[in-house]
Parts: sequence; structure tokens; C-alpha cells
Amino acid sequence: GGERAASAHHDLATKAGQFDVLTVGNYEVPMWVRDNFGDEAAESVRIQYGGSMKPDNARDLLARPNIDGGLIGGASLKAADFAAIVAAAG
Repeated sequence: GGERAASAHHDLATKAGQFDVLTVGNYEVPMWVRDNFGDEAAESVRIQYGGSMKPDNARDLLARPNIDGGLIGGASLKAADFAAIVAAAG
């Protein structure tokens, strides 16, 4: 099930020296939804990054396969910063 897959992903990421809580966590949520509600529900889950998305990290965050968008805080108050985040989203 999902717990085994998440554990395997965690083990691989750790062995590769690339353990990343954000990546592992964002795989666990859709797997839990899949296990409890099925494939269709899991495919409809959208993960919004809720940390501090800024122009300098937006491209990297939005390139991750399990991050579908972000919650923009203070950067939304500065037109140039917000425009850079929008551009990073493609």
C-alpha cells in the first residue's frame, strides 16, 4: 500500500543523499488518498506549497512533480516579485 511505497521512496531518497521532506511528504498525501478513496480521487488532489514562495525559489518548487501551485504571501504585495513568480509558473 501507500505506506510501503512512501517508505521505499524515503529509503531511496536517503540512500541517494537527497532526503527531502517536501518531496516525500508530497508523495505521501496522494498515496493516502489513493489508498482510502481510489485512483480518480488521488489524481484530482492538488498540492499547494504553503511555505515562503519567492521569485528565487518559485521555479524550483513549481518544477517538482507533486507541487501544483503555491500560496504567495508578502511577495504578492510587490508587483515585480509577484510577476516573477507568475513567470516562473509558466
